[in-house]
Amino acid sequence: MRGNSHPAPVELATAVETLAATSGVAPSVAMLTAAIIVAMSGVGAIALDVGYAVTAQRKLQASTDAAALAGALEIGSATVNPVTKAISYSATSGNLNAASNLNVTMASGYPVLKCFTSTGVTCVSGMSGVPSTNGIQVKQQATVPTFFGNVIGISSLSLSATATAGAKGGKASPMDMMITIDTTASMNDADSSCSGATRIACAMGVPRPC
Repeated sequence: MRGNSHPAPVELATAVETLAATSGVAPSVAMLTAAIIVAMSGVGAIALDVGYAVTAQRKLQASTDAAALAGALEIGSATVNPVTKAISYSATSGNLNAASNLNVTMASGYPVLKCFTSTGVTCVSGMSGVPSTNGIQVKQQATVPTFFGNVIGISSLSLSATATAGAKGGKASPMDMMITIDTTASMNDADSSCSGATRIACAMGVPRPC
């Protein structure tokens, strides 16, 4: 006799035959039931992994947005480097938005300073050694483990998030405006608050006596 011996794994076909024999159902029905159970278990496992990845993606995006905004606030500063500030608000290890359940790294070359021509904000250098800029872009990457993906050979999922923020300010843009005036009969009545002019004349800005 061998110590700690375990019974051999029961094959699916044998389990189906046993189910059919003990429950009184036809073997074909038992086979279909077993297949449905396996399929539903697989779908549930995939849903769990995908749900976890979606939650992790949201956290990664939120920290990336925070890093970009923090960096943009320091654009033009004579004492703070926008890139350094952005990193301090990132989710990478040791920083303000670091997540214990996420292995986050900053993408190579990021954060990167930008000089956008479409915002109307002048690009400024601020701190010595910082190039002229009016915006900053941050990109973070993360790897999250799967719970059941190993069954099909997927042990982890790769995530990434990008955020861009601009310096405060901007340029005025012309806007078209439409004004609708009531032209019903009552608008021909005198307006006591408009020096006796009719309401329609007052609404249209017709000169009236002072």
